[in-house]
Amino acid sequence: MELKNENDFERAITLFIDAHWTHIEMPFKPGFPDLDYCITGVCGQIEVKFVKKGRVPHLRSTQKAWMRERLKANGSPMIWMLDGTKVYVICRDGIEKLLIGNSSLSIWKSLAADVIDLNWTDASNSDPWFLLEQWLYRKVPAEG
Repeated sequence: MELKNENDFERAITLFIDAHWTHIEMPFKPGFPDLDYCITGVCGQIEVKFVKKGRVPHLRSTQKAWMRERLKANGSPMIWMLDGTKVYVICRDGIEKLLIGNSSLSIWKSLAADVIDLNWTDASNSDPWFLLEQWLYRKVPAEG
């Protein structure tokens, strides 16, 4: 399955990971992440980003404000950024650093807690969608 844009990536997430998903439309709540999920009693939000031609993904001011408030409330939003076949899972600490200012694509990548390649060809390795699903169960607490 070739993922050509953010919408394709978002559809693939909800297709291959068995959870209760809600796609949040922009007018509902500006800044709210793209996907809200619940899986075995653990709920959270994922902002989906797609790297186009090596360009840095953009976080709108409303997205930054929402994430700051959620982090302040000890929430654990995530950003899943797709670049080619690789998904960069950016969690709490990485998001806090991204919110400080504009960053290069290499900095976004370096802030990932995990990188999972969707180009799964070796049967001895775990299914990448299964590996991504495991992130939904994790609560990354605030340090302190």
